[in-house]
Amino acid sequence: MGEVEPEDVVAEAHTSASRDHSSLWIGLMRVLTARLEQLPVPAEVVPVREVAHRYWYGARGDPAQLVAAKELAWSFLKKYPPGTDVTTREGRLVRAWLCVLEPNGDDEEISMTTEWFSAMLSDLPAD
Repeated sequence: MGEVEPEDVVAEAHTSASRDHSSLWIGLMRVLTARLEQLPVPAEVVPVREVAHRYWYGARGDPAQLVAAKELAWSFLKKYPPGTDVTTREGRLVRAWLCVLEPNGDDEEISMTTEWFSAMLSDLPAD
């Protein structure tokens, strides 16, 4: 995927939020979800992708769905020894999916989420 610049992601989020008359957080979640949907996801976490898409692009519904998806993602990551999931393509992709499983965020969370998302997707290992 190459380098993912946080500033570019935030600019896209502003455009999305303005176009959709939504909050910057929702705009960011839609941008991150759209970017992630372009990448393969491990079969075990396909439900995470489905929940995120429904939540951010459909009727948002119950945030408990995001909590359940987050638990599934963490369960997948536990198969790796501590700290090693970020050295693998699958681990980094699943950690990036974690970014879109928070129902609300303020300016600080927007910044932190964008930085983490960019770090996880920049120069993904080939596996």
